[in-house]
Amino acid sequence: MPEGQIRVFLTTTTETGFADFVNLDAGATIEDLWNKQMGAQDASKYVIRCSRAEAQVLPADFALQDGDRITITPHKIDGAEVAGFAA
Repeated sequence: MPEGQIRVFLTTTTETGFADFVNLDAGATIEDLWNKQMGAQDASKYVIRCSRAEAQVLPADFALQDGDRITITPHKIDGAEVAGFAA
């Protein structure tokens, strides 16, 4: 890995799904990762988790570290049913 970069493992459960390593500049935040991988999608519709963070909701300025494992999951999966009612 080039000097000055970190590598995180990212898993998303969006329409297309994604699971792979992503290289970022050292000092990158959740917001930087979001902008690189998710672009213009509405972040408020997703839960973002980090393997080393205890918080369920991470702030945009949460600093990533080399080796972090990040998951991005929608709050609601299209077509899911809740309590017997179609979504």
